[in-house]
Amino acid sequence: MTRKKTYPALKIKNPPRKEDLVRLLDIDGEFHIELRYATRNNFTNQVVYDFNDCYIHRHTAELLVGAKDEFKKDGFTVKIWDAYRPHRAQRALWDILPDDNFVAFPPDLKKPYRLRPTHMNGMC
Repeated sequence: MTRKKTYPALKIKNPPRKEDLVRLLDIDGEFHIELRYATRNNFTNQVVYDFNDCYIHRHTAELLVGAKDEFKKDGFTVKIWDAYRPHRAQRALWDILPDDNFVAFPPDLKKPYRLRPTHMNGMC
């Protein structure tokens, strides 16, 4: 197992909760969703997600909608290839490729850990 240097977590005033996750297409239907880990079309060549809906932290979704609206002015659209990632999916990715240079080591949810914006809380 390769482990790289870790960096301090960002200080987040109000840590995200599961209730903060929203389905992005319910907020704005103009996004093109293609969750690569729900297909074999990803670096693992395996289906990792057992779902196709794109969930993301509400605040991140609001920022993304603003960016999408700016891109739209110039004729561009936005495609989403990844969003919220459940712990089980992060564990599956790690089991496929246990190397911190490519895949984040999934935290032990039985122990407290410092929150950082990641796919596992929908903030990336």
